Amino acid sequence: MARKNNAEVAVVNSPKIKVSELSVLDRVRSATKIIQTYPGRPLSRKKLPGGLVKLDVGMRPVIIGDLHANLSHLQQIIEHESNKQDLIERKAQLILLGDI
Repeated sequence: MARKNNAEVAVVNSPKIKVSELSVLDRVRSATKIIQTYPGRPLSRKKLPGGLVKLDVGMRPVIIGDLHANLSHLQQIIEHESNKQDLIERKAQLILLGDI
């Protein structure tokens, strides 16, 4: 474990060191390890930690936050600029976060 500002940070394959001494790659590896072992994370069909989304390369993401059942907002987002046509032509992918 490493400490910075009184916060412990898990470090993958590393002795106790300061977070500021970690390379970017080590920080990413450490964050990935924390996410993969987070308690309560849903399991995938293969019984591996799930909950992470793999996005298709080259497709523009259309990210929609929590709509609180407001379907008119969903419709407005889909109709905005080229979103609808890009979704139809598989140039964009719809990512819904939160409740719909």
